[in-house]
Amino acid sequence: MKKILLLLLLALFQAPASGQSRSNKLYFEALEQYNKYVDTVNPKTHTLFVEDAGTITDKFPEKVGNRKLVLLTYQNQQKIYQANNNTLIHVKIFPMKVEDNELFIHITPYHGSYGGKRRAIC
Repeated sequence: MKKILLLLLLALFQAPASGQSRSNKLYFEALEQYNKYVDTVNPKTHTLFVEDAGTITDKFPEKVGNRKLVLLTYQNQQKIYQANNNTLIHVKIFPMKVEDNELFIHITPYHGSYGGKRRAIC
């Protein structure tokens, strides 16, 4: 079983870079599942704020489901927080991990607040 999982992971990272890579598709699928969860707990949410995670988030589309997807970076965080009364919920997507022979992508929501130029994402 470990050999099959290893081969699967190698195939994901050796895929040709046309459009979204296979690993980016897996991250997007995880975000789609999170979007379905948001539908159950807060269906009035129109925007998902995702903390920039470099190569993980560089190929994400502008929408997931019926929600707008906004990439939160160090450069735009002040403007986005100010537009949202200096507080919002954003998610952080962590790199894929293998746990007990299963592939996991953790998406963690954070309640952030912005208090000035010297404070980064909370």
